[in-house]
Amino acid sequence: MKKYLFFILILGLNLSACAQNEVLEPKVFIENFKTHENAVLLDVRTPEEWNQGIIEGAKMINFFSPAFEAELKKLNKEQAVYVYCKSGGRSGKTAAKLKTLGFTEVYDLSGGITAWRDQDLPTVKP
Repeated sequence: MKKYLFFILILGLNLSACAQNEVLEPKVFIENFKTHENAVLLDVRTPEEWNQGIIEGAKMINFFSPAFEAELKKLNKEQAVYVYCKSGGRSGKTAAKLKTLGFTEVYDLSGGITAWRDQDLPTVKP
């Protein structure tokens, strides 16, 4: 019986640690972002994509820039990071990279800004 309780405890701890690297649907993503004091909203699209409209308050770090990782390292690891791209691929890779760099709370926008716009959520010009 003790073995099972230990296994359940370990499983629960692992799941809770993984829960901080979540993929969130657009409305949940923005609601959670708004409740996090000092959270960073990170857009990892290209400058051309950025100029087509952003989620208000976003900071851009171009995924394809040679300085991409160096720019990520400048962010505060203690802050929650909400990351998005065009459709979710680059932001998923960025979320994984942030975790390997020691960031503790990383949230990825499911479907990227494409899904955001599909739900008629607002964007602004940078």
